[in-house]
Amino acid sequence: MTESPPPWPERHDTIRQVLQTKRVRAALRDFQISHSSVRSIGASLQDADAGKSQDDIASPSIDRLLDISLIIAWSAQGLLPDKDPNPFRASASSSLQHLRQASLAVQDFKSVKVLQKSAGSLVEVVKNRLDGRIYVLKSLVKGFARRNAAIQTPINETKLLQRQSNKHDTTNNQELQLLTPQLLAAFQTQNSVHVLMEYVPSGDFCELLMAASNCGAKYPGRAATGLLTHDWILRYSVDMIQAIAWVHGQGFAHRDIKPGNFLLDKSGHLKLCDFSSAAPFSDFGARPTSANVGRARHPLSTADRKVWAFYCSQPTGTCDYLSPEVLEAEEQRVLERQQQCDTSSLDDMLGLKRQSRQTSSSDPDDGPKEVAGMYGPEVDWWSFGVMLYEMRFGVLPFFASKMEETYEKIKDHRKSLVFDDSVDCSPQLKSLIHGLLTTARHRLGRKSSEEVQRHMFFRTENINWSLQWPLQPPFAPNAEAIDLQSQTGAGQQGGLAEGIAAQLQNNSFSVVSSLPSFSALYDGNPDDFPAFADSRELGSEFYGQQQSWYEGEGTPANNLENNAKHDEREAFIAGAAAVPAVEALPPAPRMPQ
Repeated sequence: MTESPPPWPERHDTIRQVLQTKRVRAALRDFQISHSSVRSIGASLQDADAGKSQDDIASPSIDRLLDISLIIAWSAQGLLPDKDPNPFRASASSSLQHLRQASLAVQDFKSVKVLQKSAGSLVEVVKNRLDGRIYVLKSLVKGFARRNAAIQTPINETKLLQRQSNKHDTTNNQELQLLTPQLLAAFQTQNSVHVLMEYVPSGDFCELLMAASNCGAKYPGRAATGLLTHDWILRYSVDMIQAIAWVHGQGFAHRDIKPGNFLLDKSGHLKLCDFSSAAPFSDFGARPTSANVGRARHPLSTADRKVWAFYCSQPTGTCDYLSPEVLEAEEQRVLERQQQCDTSSLDDMLGLKRQSRQTSSSDPDDGPKEVAGMYGPEVDWWSFGVMLYEMRFGVLPFFASKMEETYEKIKDHRKSLVFDDSVDCSPQLKSLIHGLLTTARHRLGRKSSEEVQRHMFFRTENINWSLQWPLQPPFAPNAEAIDLQSQTGAGQQGGLAEGIAAQLQNNSFSVVSSLPSFSALYDGNPDDFPAFADSRELGSEFYGQQQSWYEGEGTPANNLENNAKHDEREAFIAGAAAVPAVEALPPAPRMPQ
């Protein structure tokens, strides 16, 4: 029988205590001196050593120090302390071992259902062995994330979810009013990063649209012509605008707005998810400095807002919801690469010696820099316009049987955008859709989210946009019918899952098979990575061979100092963690004997 790990409060205390030991802090100082790519550790250590209470370390400091400590621990794997050439790391070896064992790990979760398995990414419904509750666990292979850093950035996703989750405290009765799924934790292993978030069991907005289409007139929100009624479109669109406006207010573009990324909360409101492709933007017309990157701009700014060029170096988004400027950016990138290849081939034919390659500002090898890309956050408002059209007319505005034809329609939207006269669409809604599905230069929302909020479609409703959710939702889902927490038994302690096809001993197959379809938090080709491991296999170094909870992990050696690209790895890893608060994962209640 697998020994249960200590409760999270005990492990949380262990992490804090280990990070405060002199040997670990000495190793952290040495690491910072040796690795200039890792910043801000020195200030944190100096503050702690300047007489401040070490019991009051802020959570962000714990997150940061834990990340770097794990890097140090992994870099020493396979080395005996007396053989370690780094005396600081050798001295902290035993403490770092305890730190690794106390940290949150994939083995703390039992897989209930695989939601999405794609190229380097896995999303699962999991049961937490610490508190017995159900969550969503998103896992991403680090190598895949590094190769696709322009379109898959788990750190950006974690930080955005942290900002929303920390926006409300639990004393003002607003903790459930979040525009995004609540972030519970983020952690990493040597090979993967993981984000643990709230499970939203009611499904996504794409499923709602499909239900309305399939049920016909019997569906409560179904209009006599088209799909959804004016009232339902109004209420759901307000939720969507608030979520998109919040993301833009954080200085990020979402870049994958679509019905499947809006989850139906138990309150009936919509929550925006999947921020892995979110990218920072800046007001380049206002000439911002690095000090204001990621901060909200003035809502009435007339400056030129652009996503950083690095994040525009690879295409991202979903076919039918892509804006023309995203397609144009990809066409230009392909053309530039082709010209480079043609020039290189000509030089080879002539026997000319080429100079060292000068990378452009948008070259993904350069890493993120505050350089203007080819499009801005207005790409999200185009996608929102596509959703409005879909809600009213029941079809996609630029749909075609072939993807290439869809792209051509999007680029030629002035001619291809048509409105079915047989569907009753108010002039105000039609005007709003026209204002969104237009060129980036004239699109509503290009300057600010308030441009969309002030449109006459919403003006007649006297909407108070200062509220998180200004309007009541059309309906609230029957939460009891889909409450997976109660169906699985919150207090049961399950065994570890062994692969994707694991048989679950403590969950009936009827429960697993009847789970509502959940919006995938990652979009990709499932065939790109057919052998992707279950998250427990990714972290199998943790519990597999242990006799007691604090024994060695037996992971393969991975000496960071021998890694030629260690700076890239460290820059990626630093900032991945979000350590749960002590009270976040309380022990599961004991089941009656």
